[in-house]
Order: sequence, then structure tokens, then C-alpha cells
Amino acid sequence: MLISSVPVSLGTIVALEAQTDSSLARAYQEIQAEVRSAPVKNTDETGWRERGLRNWLWMAATDTAALFRIHPKRGFAALQGLLGKKIEGVIGSDRWTAYNQLDLKNRQFCWAHLKRDFQKLVDRAGPAESVGRAGLEIVGCLFADWHEFREGLIDREKLRARMERTRLELQFESELDRRSPDKKVARFCNNLLTLYPALWWFVEVEGVEPTNNHAERGLRPCMLWRKSSFGHQSLNGKKFAERMMSVTQTLKLRNQ
Repeated sequence: MLISSVPVSLGTIVALEAQTDSSLARAYQEIQAEVRSAPVKNTDETGWRERGLRNWLWMAATDTAALFRIHPKRGFAALQGLLGKKIEGVIGSDRWTAYNQLDLKNRQFCWAHLKRDFQKLVDRAGPAESVGRAGLEIVGCLFADWHEFREGLIDREKLRARMERTRLELQFESELDRRSPDKKVARFCNNLLTLYPALWWFVEVEGVEPTNNHAERGLRPCMLWRKSSFGHQSLNGKKFAERMMSVTQTLKLRNQ
């Protein structure tokens, strides 16, 4: 028989959350250790609320584990809170400034974000439009080659050869356009050249992807939670959210 309405007190809900939080403590520690030590992971962050005040929900994910951490800040200290003081492995991410303190050998910048940036240049028109269209053409070729590699149509050696041409083409265009009369274009190209080594680790390092889609997909269910729950109201509520999201997303990644 389906019971449509059962009254439950707020105190009961809080007590059940505390019980669940305690039972998930060990699993959360194991997930944290696995993600932090992983040679490759993707990270992302989104807004969160603590008693109505702005916080940030950070997440890092491997193929088999997802770690969530709520932090009042969006800077590098928050990233260290997620991944530890000594951050290990290659981190797939967007171009948010918190990641700028990572060594470029530990960072893979997301090409899907870069594609959006080139599209913005096209939409800006003027001198920026031709720069954006050239960039979109390069991105299109890059993803076509990557998909062939993922489907087993070419091996990594062939991928390296093709990406070498793409690498040189993008570098040539960026060097040329860093002197653009459009200051926004010039600034974008200078920034791109500064981050240039972080664009290409997916070519060399097994497990590294050219996009940050894995982390973005992992955040979506949590964004729905945020919209319905309005964040958390206490320290216990924070721990419950972090551990529950980490465990449930990890189980989904493992098809469990």
C-alpha cells in the first residue's frame, strides 16, 4: 500500500542526516584519498549557499570516483582544500584564475571552453571575427582527430603527428593576432600563448581528455539539489551534502 503523506519532524530529518553522515565518513575518506592521488582528474566548481551566504561547491572526478567539497571561497585555497596542499597529477579544468597557480605540466585546459571563446570572438565581429573563425576551424580539426583516436581509427603516434600540425597552426595564429588592434583579441591571444603547454597534455598522457565535460556532468545533479534545498544551514548539513554527493556520484561512475 502506498502511503502518500507521513509527517516527519525537522529534528528527525536532522538526526537521520547525522546518522547517514557518520556512516559515510570512512567511504568519503577513501574517495578523497583515491581522487587526490590519481594521476589524472577533472575539476570544476559552481555556486552554493550556506545559510543564504555565497559558497562554492568544488568537485574533482576520475573515471571511478568523485569528490565534493564545499568552500566559502573560489580561489586556490579552495582548490587545495579539495585536492590537498600538494596537488598531484594532471588536472583538467577551465581557465578560471584559481588554476593559474598550478604548474603547466599539471594542467590540461578544456578545449570546449576554448571553442566557446572563439565563438565569442566571431560574435564580437570587427577584427575579432576572423580570429574567431580561424580558431573554430582549428578546434574542429582537433576534435575530429580526437574522435578518430577514441574510436580506434588512428593510434597515438598518428594522433601526435596530426596534433603537431594543429599545434603549430594555432601558435602561428596566436602570435600573429597578439598584435591585433582589438585589445580584447590581443589579450586573449597573449593569455593563450602563456597557457600553451597546458593545451596539449591529452596528446601525450593516457587518460587525459581534451575537455572538462566529465567534471561538468558530475556537477549537474548537485546543481539540481542546490535549487531544491537552497544549500545547507549548518556544519553538519555541509558534511552530509559533501559525503552524500561524493558517495552517490562515485557509485554511479562504478555502475553500482
